[in-house]
Amino acid sequence: MKRIFVLSILTTTLLAAFFGTQFSFLLNRTVSLSTIAESLQGERWFVLKLLHDPIGAYHTTNQRDGDGNWRFSSSMTFQLKDGEPTTIKEELLFSGDLPHELLAADQYRQKSHGQTHKSSIRRKDKALVGGVEAIPLQGDLTLADYLGIESWIRNHKPTAGENHTVQQLDFDHMRLRSLSWTVKNKSPQGYIIESNDQSQSTTIELDANLVPQQFRISDFLMIDRVPNAKAAIIWRDSRSLFHSTDLKIELNSPIQKHEALSRLILSIESDAGDLGRWGNLADENLFIESVAARKFRAVPNDIIQAKRETIHYPTSAPSVKALAQNNVFDLTNPRLLAEALTHFVHRYLEYDETRNIQSVIDTISTRQGDCADYANLFTTLGRSLGLPTETVIGIAYNENQEAFSLHAWNRVAIDGHWEEFDPTWDQVSPDASHIPLPEGNAIALMSLMPSLRFELVEAEYFQ
Repeated sequence: MKRIFVLSILTTTLLAAFFGTQFSFLLNRTVSLSTIAESLQGERWFVLKLLHDPIGAYHTTNQRDGDGNWRFSSSMTFQLKDGEPTTIKEELLFSGDLPHELLAADQYRQKSHGQTHKSSIRRKDKALVGGVEAIPLQGDLTLADYLGIESWIRNHKPTAGENHTVQQLDFDHMRLRSLSWTVKNKSPQGYIIESNDQSQSTTIELDANLVPQQFRISDFLMIDRVPNAKAAIIWRDSRSLFHSTDLKIELNSPIQKHEALSRLILSIESDAGDLGRWGNLADENLFIESVAARKFRAVPNDIIQAKRETIHYPTSAPSVKALAQNNVFDLTNPRLLAEALTHFVHRYLEYDETRNIQSVIDTISTRQGDCADYANLFTTLGRSLGLPTETVIGIAYNENQEAFSLHAWNRVAIDGHWEEFDPTWDQVSPDASHIPLPEGNAIALMSLMPSLRFELVEAEYFQ
């Protein structure tokens, strides 16, 4: 698996947590939306930290343009590996006239070599549409929504325990979604507020003037406010967090014929970090147990999410439709369809871990990619064919390294249960060496990988 995929995981986490979150600085008794927007003009700098290690900088610029429209810009540059900085920019433009509708929104993701991926949302015929296919967004977004938290805090003066729900833009899924914030603490020193997002908890510390001092995301990602750009770019003088040649976990003994593993038990040790982040560890023994042909119940809401078109999984794109329709995917049995899709993606792509980060459309065109590209193409084609499909991020045994390294595969909801498939290795029932990383803690665990060690306790094989 190419190391760049680590960056895509971090990107998703950061975009969900930071971009679009702005706070005003005035405490007038009754403050109009126009006054709030005026108070946000200017720029602010932050340093981004992963497990307390500086890895990047975050910068916001807010201004009223020559047409009187409100423009909110955010830029984040971060680096996990030597020579691999990534910059993500987001720009939202709201009308200067009531009701201050969102006119345009753009997100840019750029690598140091210059490759850029752009996602756009535009207002068309009084509605918002997103992506190359101009997918209609359900609902609308105005400046009042975007500055909803500012208005609430400045005018309502909430106390501890009170909450407020705002609407925000979700670029990854090309939709609008509601997010609730709760006041955890209010004091003369300021506010502490926390999002009630089940998938990603975000806590923000505000001083008495409502200036954000720190963002905390799931206890491992932090953004600290600093006075200027010079203070924000300290990460450039720091050693890359992931400085090992490859992200891997050493094993005390090689595994023979891992593709035939039916059951695997590993003990785990660490020189640093909290192993409690690994949700499937036995509490007292620090064991990981994994089995082949995993099957577990699929929650109805997760099934719905696994059918949706997103910016990462463009199911309605012409090239995706053509690829699905021009191949033998007319099977009605979901399991047989998932198996056929596994074999097809494996044959269609040539493995190449040296390629730069690419979209599913790029993968279809080049017919090359690493395990993440195989998995994302499988997810996109699966959803286009009506299969509830997800990409799974985890580790698997790498026989060349004789260690566990990062890997990506898929799960499909069949008869109310998730079943796994690995198109990279052409496995319709992935072997027991496939160990998913807990959702929400993937980045934290990746950062710990160089300090982790596995010991083989038990291995069982199919007869």
